Amino acid sequence: MKNKPLLEISHVSITFDGFHAISDVSTTVQPNEIRFFIGPNGAGKTTILDAICGKNKISSGSITFNPDQHHYRLDKLVDYKIFRDGVSRKFQTPSLFPGLTIYDNLVLAVTRNRSVFNALYAKLSGEQRDTIDEILDFIGLQDVRNELPFVLSHGQKQWLEIGLLMVSRPKLILLDEPCAGMGRKETDKTEVLLHQLKQRCAVICVEHDMAFCEHVSDSVTVFHEGRIIDEGSFQKVQSNPEVISVYLGRSEE
Repeated sequence: MKNKPLLEISHVSITFDGFHAISDVSTTVQPNEIRFFIGPNGAGKTTILDAICGKNKISSGSITFNPDQHHYRLDKLVDYKIFRDGVSRKFQTPSLFPGLTIYDNLVLAVTRNRSVFNALYAKLSGEQRDTIDEILDFIGLQDVRNELPFVLSHGQKQWLEIGLLMVSRPKLILLDEPCAGMGRKETDKTEVLLHQLKQRCAVICVEHDMAFCEHVSDSVTVFHEGRIIDEGSFQKVQSNPEVISVYLGRSEE
């Protein structure tokens, strides 16, 4: 019997005050897949990402999450329960604690159910300390663990945010333009990081950098005016005349 996909979006529509932001969208994401959502601004990419993590409510359809033989209707859950069940979301702008060290930012993530004061003065278990050290190695910030976030470059802050999401061992991570504002060197390192990340979980990226998309994606979903107009490999969608017309051929994109 064929295994269920990790994420199933089935005939989802989202309406805001009569405006159809998403219209009858269906797609699936497999475990350990890197999926890119691309398309013009306002196409619905971030709107559907917000629906997956519980920020937006859908008007019809269903969003089903199937990690490790479990089965959850994400559209029936509030956002903190979606996070608890294995879906983590990173927004485009980093949201770090600027007055805490990089290490202590990770301590807060590990001890998420405690207040800031209690978390920082709590005795971490050996497993928690090992988790933090392993993540610092993974994101390449072990050498600056005792520094404040202001010393980090833009790219390093993005990697720290990804590290904060990894603490909860999610099965699906949602990223909104993970390489926006980065130079080529940091973008290249982010490509490597995401290829390593897919060994641990599936990733959905909203992105406008098509070179980054081509290098990193396993598959691509193209949105336009709230609908999916094509889906498949980057090579497939980039040759679609409609995709070229509404997105890839636009000089401003």
